[in-house]
Amino acid sequence: NVSIYKFNRNLWGDKFPDKTDIADTNPKVSIIMPYISGNKKMAIQQGLFLYANISNIEAHIRSHEEFEGQYLSKYTLAVAERPLVIKELSLMGISAVQLNPSIESVCKKALEDVIGLIPMRKSKL
Repeated sequence: NVSIYKFNRNLWGDKFPDKTDIADTNPKVSIIMPYISGNKKMAIQQGLFLYANISNIEAHIRSHEEFEGQYLSKYTLAVAERPLVIKELSLMGISAVQLNPSIESVCKKALEDVIGLIPMRKSKL
């Protein structure tokens, strides 16, 4: 299985202000939004990072939820569903080309498109 997490950064950030003081030993998870000037990939991905001084970030976030999924939602998918998921993401305009533009990602996308045309079946072995 593969898991995808959805983190509600706005709701978390409203309730828990960002603290990145490494001398502060209180358990925390903070959102870091880096400057994107001069970093095209970061701008395309609209990336952000989490800073934490704890090992189990998921458990920490969940311990602050008033109801399940308030800040963090987890979606678990079977690896066998990958071709379908990649196709769905592609229909939404999300692919390796958009997230990490490079010759390698263009080739990877082309390969995935070709593989998607070939029906998958179980081996008789």
